[in-house]
Amino acid sequence: MSEVELNGVSKRYGSTWALDNVTFRAGQGKFVSLLGPSGSGKTTALRVIAGFEAPNGGDIRLGGVSVAQLPPWKRDIGVVFQSYALFPFLTAFENIAFGLKMRRRTKADIRKRVGDVLDMVGLGGFEDRYPRQMSGGQRQRVALARALVIEPRLLLLDEPLSNLDAKLRAEMRFELKRIQRESGVTTLFVTHDQQEAFSLSDEIVLMNVGAVQQIGAPWEIWRAPNSVFVADFIGVDNLLPATLERDGAAAAIRLGGGYVIATNGGGPEPGPIVVGIRAADVRLADDAATDVVEGRIVDADYRGDISAYRIATPLAERPLTVTVPSGRPLEGSVRVVLPADKLMVFPRG
Repeated sequence: MSEVELNGVSKRYGSTWALDNVTFRAGQGKFVSLLGPSGSGKTTALRVIAGFEAPNGGDIRLGGVSVAQLPPWKRDIGVVFQSYALFPFLTAFENIAFGLKMRRRTKADIRKRVGDVLDMVGLGGFEDRYPRQMSGGQRQRVALARALVIEPRLLLLDEPLSNLDAKLRAEMRFELKRIQRESGVTTLFVTHDQQEAFSLSDEIVLMNVGAVQQIGAPWEIWRAPNSVFVADFIGVDNLLPATLERDGAAAAIRLGGGYVIATNGGGPEPGPIVVGIRAADVRLADDAATDVVEGRIVDADYRGDISAYRIATPLAERPLTVTVPSGRPLEGSVRVVLPADKLMVFPRG
């Protein structure tokens, strides 16, 4: 096992920079997710680390030693692809044993090691099945076992859950986390699904258009996104144009319709800003509430235990999204409050 570091890594395809001065580190034994939308550079970063692509600049270090000039087979890295890439004409045992055979391990060593990883991934007794005889979740486990059996210093996972249905994906998240903890291997996991990243990761590297936007533990990024892009991507439902005003130590946020919220003196310079607030943090006002916003429900979305409402208000052209515990459906006019301590304030780009 080893830590992996990218230092100023860049990769260009023609005139397009797929990676632009990317720097991050995954500590030994940690599970780190590369999270971002399509085209953000996540998979390119994985391919550069694996040695499938050569960077145009920067360095890649594994266990403190540069591997940027080494071919893939000398980097001692296990890779699980989105398509699993299993050999259809080989059994599960033969698929998993392939890397060990290439390393000229003894037959006894291969039998023991393959048996151990089959048990680890919960496939004991499946060694004689072919991929066509297995479910998607089972094939995914075979691909994971094949990557782990060589005892890599680093494990790279390129959206390995994306081909599974929603229920199986949720189950496999728990299994993947258990397997990674048991193996102790440093892991980089590529995903565009923020729920997967938050569920699995010790740390998240959030990327967009080839650049790192924010690095932190899941709870850090959830509580304190550092930009409008990050807030929008991780699901801050309401992003409202506003103006920050200051008068000495006092500060206030002015939104549409003349709505003003007193705030502390921190944050960006006075002027145009964007205010973010999660749907669950907007409160329906009771009769005693102050600083109330009048609104009208324009749409409703029943989600089982909660219901989401889109509410037209003077705050912005786009309706406000509010979630509340499901109960009697709301209709017509409502009054809401935006608690000052729940607001996120960003400079307007």
